[in-house]
Amino acid sequence: MFFNNILNSEECGSLENVTLDKIQVLKNRNAVKIYATSDCIIDFCDLDHAVNKIKKHYNNAVNIAFSINYNLSDEYLGNSDLIIEKIKSNFYYYIKKNSYVLNKGIDNVTVNFQNNDFIVQVSNQILINELNNVHAEKMLSKIIKEYNCSYNVKMLHNELEGEAAITANQIFEEELKKSREIISKNNVQVEKKSNGNQQQYSGGFRKRTRKKADADFNTPLFKMSEITTDSGLVNVKGKIINVDKRELRTGTILMIVTLTDLTDSISAKYFCPKDFDATEFEKGNFVQIVGNAEYDDYEKQLIIKIHGIQKIEEEIKRMDLAEEKRVELHLHTGMSSMDGISGFKEYAKLAKNWGHKAMAITDHGVVQGFPEAMDCADDNFKVIYGMEGYLVNDEINISYNCENVNLDGNFVVFDIETTGLNPKNDDIIEIGAVKIANRKIIDSFSTFVHVERSIPAKIIELTSITDDMLIGQPEITSVLQDFIKFAEDNVLVAHNANFDVSFVKEKSSVYLNSNYDPSVVDTLELSKALMKGVKNYKLNTLTKKLGIKLENHHRAVDDASATAQLFISLLNMLSEKNIYNMGELNETLKDEIPVVKQLSNHINILVKNYVGLKNLYNLVSESHLNYFYKKPRILKSILSLHREGLIVGSACEAGELYRAFLNGSSDKKIEEIASYYDFLEIQPLQNNMFLVKNDRV
Repeated sequence: MFFNNILNSEECGSLENVTLDKIQVLKNRNAVKIYATSDCIIDFCDLDHAVNKIKKHYNNAVNIAFSINYNLSDEYLGNSDLIIEKIKSNFYYYIKKNSYVLNKGIDNVTVNFQNNDFIVQVSNQILINELNNVHAEKMLSKIIKEYNCSYNVKMLHNELEGEAAITANQIFEEELKKSREIISKNNVQVEKKSNGNQQQYSGGFRKRTRKKADADFNTPLFKMSEITTDSGLVNVKGKIINVDKRELRTGTILMIVTLTDLTDSISAKYFCPKDFDATEFEKGNFVQIVGNAEYDDYEKQLIIKIHGIQKIEEEIKRMDLAEEKRVELHLHTGMSSMDGISGFKEYAKLAKNWGHKAMAITDHGVVQGFPEAMDCADDNFKVIYGMEGYLVNDEINISYNCENVNLDGNFVVFDIETTGLNPKNDDIIEIGAVKIANRKIIDSFSTFVHVERSIPAKIIELTSITDDMLIGQPEITSVLQDFIKFAEDNVLVAHNANFDVSFVKEKSSVYLNSNYDPSVVDTLELSKALMKGVKNYKLNTLTKKLGIKLENHHRAVDDASATAQLFISLLNMLSEKNIYNMGELNETLKDEIPVVKQLSNHINILVKNYVGLKNLYNLVSESHLNYFYKKPRILKSILSLHREGLIVGSACEAGELYRAFLNGSSDKKIEEIASYYDFLEIQPLQNNMFLVKNDRV
């Protein structure tokens, strides 16, 4: 092993057969770059361990970087399972190292390999944001390319409302707590180190000082989006968006500035000399920084360790040259948690410079930004007061068209598997159903469906249904005819019935030219009313609670059978409550369902006059005091009561209307939803590009 006087195979075994090619000394960067060739994949943890050992050996006087050229043997390349596991291991190590949030939430990030694709699945928005921040997709592709492999990378995001969302919030809170502890410990360590140096010096030893690197502001500029841990010495210009200054016990000022050049943002640290004037560097100022790009163990992220910093004149200028100026109706300030950054005054200043005559303020669920916004209004600039709220449809939809249907009637409990979530664009690939009469299972129905398209990898992973399994299976037209005949005049029952029934109705319209409109009962909503004390209402959670066997979850026939047994249990619970008419469930059980925990949709609310302002304040109070669950929620019925003086918009992709398009709702349903709003919001394409990356659009 190279550097065998420093490293040993027990500590970094994957480096044992690495061949050293050359060592390059970069004097201007105070760094050493080591070029080596390896015939096997090196573990990132071993590489980091080697860097730290070498740096420590040389008293951390130089920065160490490796450039590995992989020359994998045919025998090694033949062991694809080993290569795949190595790639996964290194990817997990990279994201855990570069993000505290991902490190804590790593169980919610899964990497699978199917059909020559590495599929990264994430279960909540905070983690997908973190993966984007550390450029995870680009890094995984880079790893694969370096190993001379030809695998593809796909990033999938499946947002969950329940447990995963709670976990994400807990992770974020833990991250903040951890950051505070790190800063506190860092200050204590600096103080101890300083005191130790003073004692050593008084004892007759010479105090060692490190010569600061000279800052050359004439070196080529870097874009922040291009900076990596391998960039070494960088020169950047940008606007300060946050600054934190604190005086250490030694008298030194530690200044941490976060700046942006509109390609990306980065934090930079500077231990200011005692004669340094830190008052020049405030939020909003433009600066030029020269320093070393490196991973900071305390901040757990890539930073610039500043060698020199200087204030500059404003460099980043944008102007609105349109003859007819826009009016921004959707804007978040720093009062919007995890969304806005700047104060309204900064936005207003920019809007005025651009010649805009008005602008709205629509923070998430709150109106604390109104006083600052009010100060920005004048004869030439109008402030439109508003809020982006979290709207919950408090209508109960347990049963539909079930008048005069009693508990002992005839029901068909069914489940489908599909190629996606959109009834208009995706296909049914399996239907499973069970017929119930007098609360007993009397018949069953099960079939695959042949489709022309290839099944997406994520569906194969979820259902275990492959393309080969659908070869020779009946076409959708005959399957629908057989299923509708099997169901006849029975009430259809499903878990999250809106999804399953919408597919059957859409495909019946297309392939049978039929306006199929069955009676429906939703076991998901019925469970919410009858079963208390469960952490969520997923089918596998409920069946486990009731001791119902569910072997192959996400296979239609097994899910249908388990749902049927769940439905019989729910019918017995209704009987115990002396409820026998299925048509009265919505009214009878409406108070049993905690509507505040239902799915919420974003909604944009703007104030038209003083009556509207008062009504908005009423909605804010109600949502925080009476309907707060993770977020302050507004019930649709209450909004309708307080709608006078308000202008209601459909909001972003998290709004009810956009979600209806995504879910393939019928034109009639979409028109019904749209009719509720006063204006429909169409956002810039870039805002929704994540839906393209996640294969939703």
